[in-house]
Amino acid sequence: MEWTFVLNAITTHLPSANTVAAFAGAGSAFAAVWTIKKSASARENERLLGNAVTTLERAYRALCGQSDSSSLPPSDRVAWLTAARLIEDYKDAKKRLKDPLIIQECEAHEEHWRHQFYLKLTPLSMGHLDYYQGLYEISAIIVHAFASWPTGKADPVDRYASINEARSELKIDKTWTSLLAFLKQQG
Repeated sequence: MEWTFVLNAITTHLPSANTVAAFAGAGSAFAAVWTIKKSASARENERLLGNAVTTLERAYRALCGQSDSSSLPPSDRVAWLTAARLIEDYKDAKKRLKDPLIIQECEAHEEHWRHQFYLKLTPLSMGHLDYYQGLYEISAIIVHAFASWPTGKADPVDRYASINEARSELKIDKTWTSLLAFLKQQG
């Protein structure tokens, strides 16, 4: 008799099978919606990354035109305007990225293209005032600012406090005999 009483007490306080099924269905629907949104967000981030990288490539090609790698970019107003606009488009696309891994990948591409712009523009750093005649000044500012190391950005090389610390942590292979001899010579 006691067990019947206990079982009766338990079953009267439990929800019905229909209630449990309704909650399970609602939970499944919520999980499905969450998965769909997460997947859509991931696809959007991937598309934005692709667009951002392509935009930087186009900006560089627009600036350089048909010039070879060792020559100055053409002093062409439209080329500089186009490059500047594309750099600004890149910045807008990057701001819309949400996924930390995608942002990190985007920043790696940015560093690559920043270096390419830097190499192309370095010869203009001294004594070429006449080069800028006819260019829209703001476009020149945008392009040169992109080519420069961002203010406040930590340099990853600075994680090593000294040459000895870098050597100790990175273990230079014996293949690099010239470098090892140079470092030994430096003291």
